[in-house]
Amino acid sequence: MRSRVLLLGATTIALVASGATKAADFEPGVKLPPAVWDWSGGYIGGHVSGGYGRISFTNPYGQSIYGDADRFDVTRPHNPHLSFGQGPHFCLGAALARLELRCAFPAPFVRLEDLALTIAAEDVVYMPSYVIRCPQRLPVAFRPSIA
Repeated sequence: MRSRVLLLGATTIALVASGATKAADFEPGVKLPPAVWDWSGGYIGGHVSGGYGRISFTNPYGQSIYGDADRFDVTRPHNPHLSFGQGPHFCLGAALARLELRCAFPAPFVRLEDLALTIAAEDVVYMPSYVIRCPQRLPVAFRPSIA
């Protein structure tokens, strides 16, 4: 995938810290295929009682709204995403998450000079999770600063 954001530059850090992104723009951990499946009874990860059912898998990327929706772009205008939810599903921890991000996110870039991946970005393997998108491991090299 071309939209891996592993080590960000000063401009992106400033946009994220200032709240210009509204919440957290990130690539979700798992892409679901856009489809609606009809089935009657059977097994889908466990027994489902008989009868008719419809299972919907939606495309969270909004290709109809953004032609390049799978690309990370902090400066993208009109971004009505649901990263922290909206309405009755608004995340109560959103403000705390933004505060933590403002405090913690810049620290490695200040303390560790020349911070860089030791493998190609496309070789990073991510955890198989519907809940969080994070690398299984992230090998980096750096030169400690005296700060």
